[in-house]
Amino acid sequence: MKKFLLSAAMLMAVVLGVNAQNFEKGDMTLGGMVNLGASLNKNNNSFSYSLRPEFNYYILEHFAVGVCGEIYRTGGKDKNADPKVKNRELSFALCPQVSYEIPFGERWGFSNTLSLAVEWSKGKTIVDNVTTKGDLANAVSLYYYPGVYCFMNDNWFFDLGAGVLGYDFNADTFNIGVYDLYFGLHYRF
Repeated sequence: MKKFLLSAAMLMAVVLGVNAQNFEKGDMTLGGMVNLGASLNKNNNSFSYSLRPEFNYYILEHFAVGVCGEIYRTGGKDKNADPKVKNRELSFALCPQVSYEIPFGERWGFSNTLSLAVEWSKGKTIVDNVTTKGDLANAVSLYYYPGVYCFMNDNWFFDLGAGVLGYDFNADTFNIGVYDLYFGLHYRF
């Protein structure tokens, strides 16, 4: 326990002792995020995870335009269905995005990203161990990712977030991903 506390204290001293600058016009970032999500309710359970590489260019101080790709996997189970039904889906998305960072210190700040996802997906349904494959589908959605970022040194920073707001234009539905958590690691150059 003492080693853990000492290690945590040393890590905090390194992170808090860094004197990095915030985002300036002309900065570029390259990095990625891992997103985990779940929806747990009485009738249906579903899960999701994604990998999201991204590039951003700061056209103004704290304001960036960028692009990302996303590989997204979802699955779910309907508890009330008889026979039992499981769904799986694999998606790929290309996402132009804009980001605005609100610093609240030399290393910390709030990150706000608005992303337009053009998505292609293919799914399958499993009913009593019989698999039916779905056709290739596409969708267009708008997502808002709130988060907090922290610089570890002058170039490397991470961001953390919980929750995502989304609107699916094809289905005309508004979604709130309350159980979505994401972690990102980025390099500024």
